[in-house]
Amino acid sequence: MCYLIVTIRSLLWTVVSIGIVVMHVFAIINPDWLLRDDRPLTAAYASTTPNEDVSSQNATTESSLRPDSDILITQSSKVGLLTLCTERYSMNTLRYVTNNGEQSRAEECAWIASFFELPIWLWMVTVVLYCLGVAILGFIAVVSVFTMCFKSICKKSLFTVSGLIQAIAGLLILLGLVMYPAGWGSDAVTELCGMDAAPFQFGACSLGWAFYVAAAATFLTFACAVLSVQAEIATSSDDVQDEILKGKYVICLP
Repeated sequence: MCYLIVTIRSLLWTVVSIGIVVMHVFAIINPDWLLRDDRPLTAAYASTTPNEDVSSQNATTESSLRPDSDILITQSSKVGLLTLCTERYSMNTLRYVTNNGEQSRAEECAWIASFFELPIWLWMVTVVLYCLGVAILGFIAVVSVFTMCFKSICKKSLFTVSGLIQAIAGLLILLGLVMYPAGWGSDAVTELCGMDAAPFQFGACSLGWAFYVAAAATFLTFACAVLSVQAEIATSSDDVQDEILKGKYVICLP
């Protein structure tokens, strides 16, 4: 016999189970994980200048100082878990030299074309662990909806089993988040954040809010695993049994 049992704690567990999946998916698709701190465009321009002798550079500069001459500068701006963003600057050369010119800036973000294009193997491990953990949480989020009607499977409580699986998924995601800063010594990060970047040191960069969303969702994942125990207690209380004995099939309790 199927009974629809809803309590505040079981409903809260279901809502949080779905919410953490949404937060994790949002963190995966968002590029704001590691951000390059703003630096003057002159520094970016200087970093793109070829290493030539002085006379050659002077000749190039003199030949390019025309009112209709433009320069185009491209530099990395931020790195996500599966995305990379670059900024493109376009400005008039003569006005650039006199520091009075207008500049236009456009940012472009693109998905990494291949899993093996990730700059370091540590980030490959991060992606595998994180996505595996989120996939498990997504499955449990679906199961959490059915716990309103089915409380057990093979004589095991769905709440406690789901909570245990959520804790395991949280550990996978947490390990992935630890591996992510361990890969900050890669060439892609040093190009973005400067030579001071090293494992667990992001140099001239800062953590983006998508990373904090992932961290907050991970914390809520463990909290949700604990909440599953409370949901089991609430749906097995004496009040629920009394409602069942009264012949009710839809039971809503605080």
